[in-house]
Amino acid sequence: MKQWLNKIPLPIRFTLMTLLCFVGLRFLLGSYIVLGPSMEPSFHMGDRILVEKVSPSIDGLDRGDVVVLRSTKSSTTYLKRIVAVPGDAVEIRDSVVCINGYELADAFMYVPDSEKPDLVPENCYFVLGDNRGASQDSRTWQKKYIHQDDVIGVPILKLPPFFRKTDFGPKPTTAIQETAQKRSDRQAP
Repeated sequence: MKQWLNKIPLPIRFTLMTLLCFVGLRFLLGSYIVLGPSMEPSFHMGDRILVEKVSPSIDGLDRGDVVVLRSTKSSTTYLKRIVAVPGDAVEIRDSVVCINGYELADAFMYVPDSEKPDLVPENCYFVLGDNRGASQDSRTWQKKYIHQDDVIGVPILKLPPFFRKTDFGPKPTTAIQETAQKRSDRQAP
């Protein structure tokens, strides 16, 4: 095999390898620009993010992961945080989102109450923007659960400029645990 490869001139081999790497990276990575304030303070309008496309389909996604997803109605892409995974019970009480009976401490914005808890269907996710007051997400979309096939990937890097100090924000599980701890502290004698 190596003999036929050596017969190809070096500039052509270099060009072929460059093209192969470029095509391979195109399927593994993507670059997106954040539009809108729905994920502030974690991501700001104009931030460029590098998105890895393979691991969500291999490793799956967890509560708290930030994902880039495609709209089912248009070519629009969204950046949102997963707050409920398959089998979680999602309920909206007094405009507060509850996951498995625990309030998301940072969930605010008027949203119609649900009649009863909904279970997140298999292979689907319930997503919210970090800036709840400025986000259109699973609370307001007609199709409120996002199928895993609509997830493009997960951000792995914020591209320059890096002049804003930020991280990917707190995971909702932390907020749920803190809320549960506060409840138990209030009920303790």
